[in-house]
Amino acid sequence: MSSTGESLYREVKNCISGEFKHLYGDHVHILKDPWALTLLASMSSPQVAQPDLDPLIRLLYERLLGYVVSAEFPLEFREVPTRMAGYSFGGNLVSSATRVVVLDLLRAGMMPAHYSFLSLLRILPNRHIRVDHLCVERVTDRAKKVRGSDVLAAKVGGNIDNTIVFLPDPMGATGNSVKAAVHYYRAHGLGKAAKWIIANLIVTPEHIEALSSLRKEENVVLYAFRLDRGGSEQEVFSSVPGKHRGRERGLNEVDYIIPGAGGIGELLNNTEK
Repeated sequence: MSSTGESLYREVKNCISGEFKHLYGDHVHILKDPWALTLLASMSSPQVAQPDLDPLIRLLYERLLGYVVSAEFPLEFREVPTRMAGYSFGGNLVSSATRVVVLDLLRAGMMPAHYSFLSLLRILPNRHIRVDHLCVERVTDRAKKVRGSDVLAAKVGGNIDNTIVFLPDPMGATGNSVKAAVHYYRAHGLGKAAKWIIANLIVTPEHIEALSSLRKEENVVLYAFRLDRGGSEQEVFSSVPGKHRGRERGLNEVDYIIPGAGGIGELLNNTEK
């Protein structure tokens, strides 16, 4: 079998096609994607309900996962036979040795985790991918302000040593659910991931700050399509994200995202009141 000798695809490196400038740090990626932003606008519409929401979530997470894989997953040079007998395609492709744990945070994370798992099966050996499940619930005070998160139940398939943990959760509001998930694996002696990739559709400055604090303990990176700072002053809106970190606000009085997309977990599960 012979290769064509094409060297172009040996030059492939981890990359992102475009993202918004900010001052949060190089672990935060707010992607500049008109396709995704248009889908998010549709998803956030008051008219959207099941069964129309589910395909929007799938499209958005397939696209977001594509960015994440292109930027974060290790690569290796491989020669792959083609249907043109005797010829092969050679290039830097996603390493087949990559191990991934897709983490489902019930309940908004159920469908994103499932669709991400199916997409990863297209590029990695199935023995290298698994799905873990955590039931995480907000802890609120009498004023319905979020004070943390508790893991109520878990179904975990093993340790996470040297894996990429991919956590797809549509709304990144307070960051407490992610912190609870990271602490659960540590508290139960389930190893240390090579990298935690938090994949949200919409995030707030508060969520970003919570994840940034986790970087003292774990290698955490964040990918999202939209940053919402709807509770901020006008001066903040006209500034580069992260410039006024102490004054940026993306949550209302009960810690829902402004403008956000409403209760995605309720909508996905058809339990909206």
